[in-house]
Amino acid sequence: MHMNMKGISGYVVNQLKAGRYTFNKDEAEKALGTHGRALYMALRRMQLKGWLAAPLDGFYVIIDPQHQGFGTIPPEWIIDDLAHYEKVDYYVSTLSAAMLHGASHQKPQRFHVVASHQMRKIERDGYRMDFFYREHIHPTAWQKMKCPAGYFHVSTPEMTVYDLMAFNAACPSLDLAATVYTEIGAKLQPDRLAELADTGCRMPALQRAGWLLDASGWQEKTGRLAERLTAMSSQWQSLRPDRARKGNKNQKWRIIENAKVEPDIQKS
Repeated sequence: MHMNMKGISGYVVNQLKAGRYTFNKDEAEKALGTHGRALYMALRRMQLKGWLAAPLDGFYVIIDPQHQGFGTIPPEWIIDDLAHYEKVDYYVSTLSAAMLHGASHQKPQRFHVVASHQMRKIERDGYRMDFFYREHIHPTAWQKMKCPAGYFHVSTPEMTVYDLMAFNAACPSLDLAATVYTEIGAKLQPDRLAELADTGCRMPALQRAGWLLDASGWQEKTGRLAERLTAMSSQWQSLRPDRARKGNKNQKWRIIENAKVEPDIQKS
């Protein structure tokens, strides 16, 4: 059965008028009273006209007119709906979170998300998303941010700092991490940094994050975290775990300085 295009286009436009930028196949079936190949072909034609993207099977993104030249809308506009569709807890993380917190030195090429289930990366219809797995997402790990599509979850500045060390694949170099720290360090709260040690964060990553924050000029933020880790009897760790354990020993963080770190910018 050929579906009337006015039906599907009207549905899409009405979704936009209601402030919604996504829908799923089941919702479209219910609203339009059709299913199967007829619905698939109608949605496909809307894709070809530039109105829809489908980063996941059965999950559709509405491209409003102002973004149709780009072929996508910003990923933070859709991530909350996508996470609900996949039934996962989540937050935007690492370099993507840093950019949302004001780090503008290097825009990430991919959108980084921490999810409570293992998820495959998305590389489809202009969307490039990497998912990092954390089984238990502590409620203090994220905060709400607002975008034109509503609210979404993004890691706090403190959790952002930690995750850049916890997920090695998210950040290609310590130099870049230090640059990000330089940019967002002013937003860090010493008490919240120290509390990371009590929310399941791994000590080696916290030690490296603390060392990097000091190297980025934010020593005034790190004292309580260092005290907390000392009280927890942290073990010696290499700054670069993939290199030989040779170098100066930093007593504050119990870090073996086996690498040089040079952020691209200096704290003003």
